[in-house]
Amino acid sequence: MRDIEKLIDGATTAMREKLEENSHKPGWQGLSIQELIRLSDLETIELKMAVYVFERYLCDRDKAIKEIRRECADRMNFDAMLIQKCDSIIEEMER
Repeated sequence: MRDIEKLIDGATTAMREKLEENSHKPGWQGLSIQELIRLSDLETIELKMAVYVFERYLCDRDKAIKEIRRECADRMNFDAMLIQKCDSIIEEMER
């Protein structure tokens, strides 16, 4: 059986760490759905590169797996921003 709480807790922790690390950057509320998808796509490329480095032993494996975790969190944050944007549009449409 899947441990949904452990899955959500781990993801939330990683996402929060990346959001705090990037807290100096401007907010996302003004970004369009297309802009958020583009940013998520860029993070996917960075994630794939991190996996490539890990799988090919191109650097310290501990450092490489931590980078995969960071890039996952980055992508998840943009996807969460997309969800928030969609929720906002849905709320407006339902008024």
